[in-house]
Amino acid sequence: MTWHTYDNFGSLLQAYALQRSLEKLGVESYLVNYDPESYNPNNCTRTSDWVKTHIRMTLKKALSGAKGPLSRKVYPQWEDEERKEAYKHFRSEFLRFTKECVTASDLFSLNDEFDMIACGSDQIWAPTRFNPHYYLDFAKDPERTLAYAPSIGLPSIDDEVVRTKVRELAGRIRHLSVREERGAEILESILGTRPAVAIDPTALLTGDEWCEAMGLQGQVVEERYALCYFLGNDRRKWESASRIAGSHGLVLRGIPVFKQDGARDAKLCLGVGPKEFLELIYGSEAVFTDSFHGTMFSLLFHKEPFVYKRFSDKDRKNQNSRIENILRIANLGATVLQSTDDVSARSFGAIDWDAVDRGISEAREASEAFLSHSVSEINRHVASSSLPCFPPTMTCCGCGACVSVCPTGALSLTESADGFLEAHIDREKCIECGACARVCPFANDKGKSLRNGSTYSYISADDSALSKSSSGALAHDLTADYLEHGESVTGCALRDRGTRAVHITLPSAEGDASAFQGSKYIQSDFRRAFDTLMLDGRHLVIGTPCEIAAMRNVIEARGVSDRYVLVDLICHGVPSAHLYRKQLSEFRGKRHDADSPIEVRFRNKLDGSWRDRTLYLECEGDELRIPEARSAFYALFNKGNCYMPSCYECLWRTASAADIRIGDYWGSRFSGNDKGVSMAVAMTEKGKSLLKRVAGEHAAHFMEQDVEDYFANQQIVNRDQPLLHDRIIAELKDPAVSLEGIAKRYCGERSIQALARKIRGIVSRGSHE
Repeated sequence: MTWHTYDNFGSLLQAYALQRSLEKLGVESYLVNYDPESYNPNNCTRTSDWVKTHIRMTLKKALSGAKGPLSRKVYPQWEDEERKEAYKHFRSEFLRFTKECVTASDLFSLNDEFDMIACGSDQIWAPTRFNPHYYLDFAKDPERTLAYAPSIGLPSIDDEVVRTKVRELAGRIRHLSVREERGAEILESILGTRPAVAIDPTALLTGDEWCEAMGLQGQVVEERYALCYFLGNDRRKWESASRIAGSHGLVLRGIPVFKQDGARDAKLCLGVGPKEFLELIYGSEAVFTDSFHGTMFSLLFHKEPFVYKRFSDKDRKNQNSRIENILRIANLGATVLQSTDDVSARSFGAIDWDAVDRGISEAREASEAFLSHSVSEINRHVASSSLPCFPPTMTCCGCGACVSVCPTGALSLTESADGFLEAHIDREKCIECGACARVCPFANDKGKSLRNGSTYSYISADDSALSKSSSGALAHDLTADYLEHGESVTGCALRDRGTRAVHITLPSAEGDASAFQGSKYIQSDFRRAFDTLMLDGRHLVIGTPCEIAAMRNVIEARGVSDRYVLVDLICHGVPSAHLYRKQLSEFRGKRHDADSPIEVRFRNKLDGSWRDRTLYLECEGDELRIPEARSAFYALFNKGNCYMPSCYECLWRTASAADIRIGDYWGSRFSGNDKGVSMAVAMTEKGKSLLKRVAGEHAAHFMEQDVEDYFANQQIVNRDQPLLHDRIIAELKDPAVSLEGIAKRYCGERSIQALARKIRGIVSRGSHE
């Protein structure tokens, strides 16, 4: 598990080197095919952070493909299509990959394919780019984990939230090492134990081994040259390199990184991939760089290094320790560090290459010993123990499918401390039969692409049903139709005096179709849906995509799928129960008992258009209507910063295991409609037939639409779990902390959005005067 998707020389070369080093130990290894760009946690809390983020996003969108000074500021990188092709070729020729992994479920499935899961090297543990997957959070058995030389990069980890996460995640890795001494000191201060320090994987291979592996012969050139490669955008480094190279009679060649590099006093080298990068260093006589791997390969190939600091030592986010560490290992100290202010040229030949090789060799031998010992220990553990069937996933959604099929009653569904229903196991009762793994929706996804479905718009002819439903009342009409035909319907309803959501089953014509009306933006207890397996007849089941995917797995396992029609809902995610409880508690206040019944309508359409979401609460005659714009509940829900962990890894944003998917028909197509329009996507012929039957008997409007409306107006990508997730839930649990206070702290954009609404209102009023 390491970086390999960026077009960065060091990232790909260190990945290759670790694969090659593991091969020497008899390990067939594969790089996890995961793109870290898919993980971008939204941690903006202050209004200023939110504004900066959106200004940056707006500028990037507006200036994409443009030219000029502002464009160079937003898109400063040198553009080189030949270089992209060279990287693509290197990946294809030299690296081996697993299947593509996008979600945590994909990563978790690797546990069943591989005996060992390792991470490293590169700056995958940089606190400014924290991603729990690079700490192997998906590893099922910590005894099978290895961290080889990941780099923290920075001189400290100041963010307490990140420190807490690092303590939790790095602390469970059985065989732990880091790349720099400073990194070991940081982890020791967090974990209480000092990890091993291992050299970067590129140094596990000698210079000769790199030459053999890459077929390096040195380029045939007419002139002697020095190579320039700077990751910092600083003209003074280029000017310094030009002076020094010229004083030694060397032509200066440069690998451009920034657009400004096109105007430097150097011959530019284009189309340079990782292999060509090594060829250029190997054929040079000197290397001018502020890059760690530029420095590393100049040492391995015995090329005169002129190393510049990329960051100021006063910068708390400086990454100079990486280069200082390898120079110390190579017995060079600061002797090759070059200042842009120093106009004097160091004489070539002053470096004791034997001392350099000796220092790197000693570090290599110690690192190889650590790697060899770790692999041996893991192999022994794998030979003596097997992975348990449970948990089948790291993203439990609390559907209860596993509980319903467990033959020994080893599984139960209970609420976690964070306010989510999750499956728990009694290991004494578990017989490792694997039934839970076979029905878990995150371990066995049977979703189909929504692009293969047929999309419809729907409006009910029942005005009463339409007024009480969130959008076009399609769910109500589906329920009514099934009940009228003497068949049962299972859906979500508020119970226990309005305090929790549960799935209940309405038995045939005796049921009230209004029982399930209205959105419920909380997690439902879905367990009773599986009780329908004990009933005769046909059944309609409505739930969230993960719940319906679980139902699909169970009914197919039981061979009764022909008796079911499954309907899933367009779902953004479910927040912690503590959010809902705090809202109810603050509404009750001191005037009502804690067990006083509350009527809740999450979207009270009676107060305006179906697009104007209003939270309605009523208790013993007291009513409260909170428009979405002023609702702390909605602020936290809309931002998605206290969702169930599985919601950040949803498999069904653009796929469905249902016969029909339904939800609001957002977008401009029905902008003039105030009563509500439902969107429906028929995923099967069974679903399409039911929609047409219901429309024929209940619809005022039913029309096929373009499926692109779904992809243009619904949430089709996962949000990422914010680092502050645990802190937010802790405050939601604390009765001394107000809901409004939490929203102000963690939803900083509210003030900007409120200002925008005021401006729109003023403009609107002015236009009518």
